[in-house]
Amino acid sequence: MMSRPLITAALMAALAAPLACTSTQTPPPPPPADLLSAELPTDAETRIRDLSILVAQLASQSDQLPGANEAEYRARLADGLEGLGQALRLAQSPRFKEDGAFRVRIAAIRDAVRQLREAPTEQSVEKSTTAALLAANNAIAQIASDRLRGDTDVQQQVEALGDAVRGLDNERGALYRIAASDAYRQAVQTLQTISERFAARVPTPAPAAEPSAEPSAEPSAEPSVEPAE
Repeated sequence: MMSRPLITAALMAALAAPLACTSTQTPPPPPPADLLSAELPTDAETRIRDLSILVAQLASQSDQLPGANEAEYRARLADGLEGLGQALRLAQSPRFKEDGAFRVRIAAIRDAVRQLREAPTEQSVEKSTTAALLAANNAIAQIASDRLRGDTDVQQQVEALGDAVRGLDNERGALYRIAASDAYRQAVQTLQTISERFAARVPTPAPAAEPSAEPSAEPSAEPSVEPAE
């Protein structure tokens, strides 16, 4: 029969084993940077370049919406809205930190992304998704009004985006997923047009001057090619 000291030692070893295994586990990766606090490029040329690249990626990925089911829809729209929020910050910067209303709109997009990723399937995310798309619409309209006033093409796209977002109140379930996907695509398309306008304003650097060539000696007289008489 095992003595009491041996039993106690065995129990302590058994309790310590899980703790030892836990201490060797790799810590989870840090959470992604928050939409409101992620650092942005400081110079305009880099911001416009990054904006153009990002909205092109979002446009190509938007065709995957609404997905085959609710889970796919939520995952893809969450990724898309997160990218859209970052693109909006690039388009609005450097005034982003001082613009309280704009920050509130980005926060609505951030909150919808969290809902799409974390809410159980049986919990509706339509309300927060509509709020995010409305916030994106208002942010894009603000950018267009502040910096592209008089651009009729951009204004027409902004109006089309507003119509798409307002129509979300009339849809539910699978039809809502389709309508929300269409509204998201319209937002990306409008922002892509805005990024093209911004890129057109970036001055093209002048080509480097060619080094001046040293003057060459006078060429020798070419032989006559005239026919002899």
